[in-house]
Amino acid sequence: MEMPFELVTVEHSNGSLHGLWSHTANSKGVAVHVHGTWGNFYGNALIARTARLYASHGLDFVTVNFPGHDETAIDENIDDFAPALDRWLALVGSSHTPVLLQGHSLGAVKIADAIVSDRLPRSVVGVVMLAPFDVVAFYSRATEGNIEKLHQELERASDDDHGLVPTRLFDSWLISTRAMRNLTTPGGRWDQFPTRNGDPGAALSRTTVPIITLIGGDDFAATPSPPDAVSILTGPQSRSIGSVVPGAPHNFAGRETELVSAIDDWLKTAEIRW
Repeated sequence: MEMPFELVTVEHSNGSLHGLWSHTANSKGVAVHVHGTWGNFYGNALIARTARLYASHGLDFVTVNFPGHDETAIDENIDDFAPALDRWLALVGSSHTPVLLQGHSLGAVKIADAIVSDRLPRSVVGVVMLAPFDVVAFYSRATEGNIEKLHQELERASDDDHGLVPTRLFDSWLISTRAMRNLTTPGGRWDQFPTRNGDPGAALSRTTVPIITLIGGDDFAATPSPPDAVSILTGPQSRSIGSVVPGAPHNFAGRETELVSAIDDWLKTAEIRW
C-alpha cells in the first residue's frame, strides 16, 4: 500500500520545522514519530512501514523534525522538545485528538523527559519506545563510564561551552561540550533510562498510558546488552511491556517486518482509549 504524504511546516524559535503527514479516512487519532539524533527524519525504512501499520488501525501518521536534529544536534537542548511538540499537535489535530507517540532513540528519551516533567500532552493515549538507551552510559564509553574523568576531560578540551568535543572522547558525530556534559550528568534530564544501574527510570514507572518498549538484538547502544536492557525496562518496576527484536540494529534496518508485527500485536491488545 502506497502512503501519500503531505509536506507540512511549523515555525519554532530555532526556525522552520518540517514534517510529512499521511491522512487516513475517518481517522480516530494520529501517530507522531519523534526521531533520534542523526539521519533524515523521513527516509528510514521503519517510517513507511509504521505509517502503513497505523493506517491499518485507523490512525493518521506524521513524522516531523524537532530542534536538535542533524547539524543542530551539535548543541542539543532538551527544553526545545515540548514546545515544538505542542506546535506540531496543534497543526495535526486538536486538544481532543488522541495521540500515539512513537519515539526512536534520543526521541524516546525526550518523550520520557516530557512524562517525568509533566509536559506530556493530555491527548497522548499511548507510547511506543523504539531503541531507548542509557544516554549517560553510551556517551561516557570513552572513559569507560568514569563520569568525573570525562567531565574533567571536557573542561580541559574547551573554554567555550559551545566548542566541540574532541574526537578522542567521542568520534561518532560532532557535539558541543555543553551538550556532552548535560547528556552525561547522572540523574540529569537526559538520564531517563539508567539501565546501567538496573533501573528502568521514572518515566516507565510513572506513565499512566499503555506503553511498549522494543530494542534490537544487535543494538550497539543498549546497556548492559539488548536482552538485559529490555528485561530492566519492562521489569517489575516498569509499567511497560516489550521485547527484543531479534537481529535488529539500532535503527531496526532489515528487521522492519518483525518490528511492525510487535507493535501490531500490542495495538490489538493494549487498552488504549481512542
